[in-house]
Amino acid sequence: MSDTPTTAWPAEGRQHGREAFRQAVRATVAHAATLGVPQMFWCDPDFADWPLTEPGVVASLHTWALGGGRLRMLASDFRGVQAHCARFVHWRRQWDHRFEARSCGKARASELPSVLLAGDHALLRLDAQQGVFVVSTERARRAQTEQTLDSWWQAAVSAFPASTLGL
Repeated sequence: MSDTPTTAWPAEGRQHGREAFRQAVRATVAHAATLGVPQMFWCDPDFADWPLTEPGVVASLHTWALGGGRLRMLASDFRGVQAHCARFVHWRRQWDHRFEARSCGKARASELPSVLLAGDHALLRLDAQQGVFVVSTERARRAQTEQTLDSWWQAAVSAFPASTLGL
């Protein structure tokens, strides 16, 4: 497992393995930072397989946000991220003005896709158990994915606040 950022998009096509998926996420975030991609959209039921604990990923996110990037994140539940990804949670607090998160609730977790959209690239996880995913720049596939994510986004509620208010 490497914390060193990669500066190229992951190879297109069908790929296999959880570590290959994690590496594709690392590479996509790093390259989005290098190119100054204006927005990323991340969607996953719980982000358990994403490398959000890694210093290299958070450093790439920091560089990307400095360039004006905005992140939208959709999950069924953010409790795992909040409990186990301290670096990412710290980054999220620091960049609250460039971050928005929503939750669709645990009831529909099995229906929620696992996707990372950045620029004209899409990482689409087809089978999380087997670690099967596709990296694509195909416009039709990306448009369909964006439409699906937008409908999920509209039905979801605000989640993962920067801070918890209380008495």
